[in-house]
Amino acid sequence: MTPVLKILIGGAFLPTLLWAQTRLTLEEALRRCRQGNLNLRIAQNEVHAAQQQVRQFLSTGLPQINATGNYYYNIQPQQFILPGEFFGQPGTFQRVNASPPFQASVGISANLRLIDGSYIYGLQASRLYKDITGAQALQTEAALVRDVKEVFGQILYMRENLQLLEEDIADAQKLRNETEAYVKQGFREWVDARLVQFSTDTLQLTRRRLTVALEGLELMLKNYLSLPPEEPLQYSETLESLCQSMMHGIPTSDSLGAMDLKAPELKILELSARARSLNEKVEFARSFPSLSTFLNWGYAGFSNELSRPLLFTSSGQYFPSGTVWGFSLNIPVFSSLYRLSSQKQARLQTKNSQLLLKATTQSLDTRLRLVKAQLRLALESLHQAERNVALQQEIQSLNRTKYREGLLSSFELLQTDGQFRAARRSQLAARYQIISLLAQYEYLTGKF
Repeated sequence: MTPVLKILIGGAFLPTLLWAQTRLTLEEALRRCRQGNLNLRIAQNEVHAAQQQVRQFLSTGLPQINATGNYYYNIQPQQFILPGEFFGQPGTFQRVNASPPFQASVGISANLRLIDGSYIYGLQASRLYKDITGAQALQTEAALVRDVKEVFGQILYMRENLQLLEEDIADAQKLRNETEAYVKQGFREWVDARLVQFSTDTLQLTRRRLTVALEGLELMLKNYLSLPPEEPLQYSETLESLCQSMMHGIPTSDSLGAMDLKAPELKILELSARARSLNEKVEFARSFPSLSTFLNWGYAGFSNELSRPLLFTSSGQYFPSGTVWGFSLNIPVFSSLYRLSSQKQARLQTKNSQLLLKATTQSLDTRLRLVKAQLRLALESLHQAERNVALQQEIQSLNRTKYREGLLSSFELLQTDGQFRAARRSQLAARYQIISLLAQYEYLTGKF
């Protein structure tokens, strides 16, 4: 292989090697999620669109100026038959064209709202809508952060569980080999060998199930991070290090204050209730008079010569077509109960939004209190699991010494190792539970 070919092949594999050296942490995952998640980008675009809607609605209350221009060529002008008395020829009829062959006109119109209560309240409502879309984008980000933390912790939990399961499978295979040897020597029955084989097969099936579940979680994480499904992931954190880094967020107080609950949903519902209240005022303001001013100016011209169109001949006639300035007053009198029904509907919507806010606040407050109680219990469970692991480790060390001295059988030693791994599994479960509960607690308290 030539040196040039080696360089080309090495360059082709360089991006893969560089990615293989990238190790994913929770902070890196959250950074990638905030930068590349499609749902979050959609929510952010909705915020920009709402800002433009505010400007659009604001412009309806500012001066509006429009210019128009028209040019007509009457291919076959409409004709009228008039009595000759109009032309000094009694007893005859004359053909008269209804319009000249060429016509042109230009005009400028301007209008401005002076008094309109629905516009004032509508402008406030549109600004609230912008704030609502901003709160919705914030909720999308908070939910993504919560989900990424839970999925990331579950991936680490399942990876370490798989490592423990591999040790269980190795012990089971060792026990199977020993049991088969005992069966051949007549120390064990054939049924014992079948039971051990069944246990080994069950563990291997469990490993396949966990592997498939882990692959599904990684696909979910890649979807959150907007990564291709085939992109390999490596992790530079363990479940223990992630749990330790997040445990500083565990609340130390048993009570909850009025300001502790800051779930993004509440902000959205609060703004929605205010928007409904403004909408009620908008409907009420439609019953009051509105005043606007306008100005119209026009200029027109025509030509009666077919061979010499307007604008290209001096025979054309140009004249002002009119200039009008005035005020327009609109006084609602009777709408067949339409406005009254609209006001009642808006009032009911306002009440429903306030009730929904109250119900959601109570529900989220109950959820927060439950999560906080579960966090305290999970922390106690973790401490107990750590003590159990330390105790099982001492028992394992003691039994290994007995095994080397011939005071303990290999089967009993395998049972001791299994009990030690069971204690470690309990420790892993307690750590993952703390990570999951902390992700929910941070979401509910707005500390994401």
